Amino acid sequence: MAPRALFHDVDRRVLKAALLRLNIDPCGDILSAPAAVKTNLANLHRIKVPVLVVAGGSDALFPRPA
Repeated sequence: MAPRALFHDVDRRVLKAALLRLNIDPCGDILSAPAAVKTNLANLHRIKVPVLVVAGGSDALFPRPA
């Protein structure tokens, strides 16, 4: 995954340290996203508790209005 997809603005030392600790998903995180979204949407009605959604204004993976 491209570093810019993980960070909008970061010191190079922090980026290097984070990338060294990144867990590579052998299942293919990005490839499973469409099926996960479909499943999540189909089950939204089952959530009966408050939910906090935090979104960054400069998120490279999910830019506004995502």
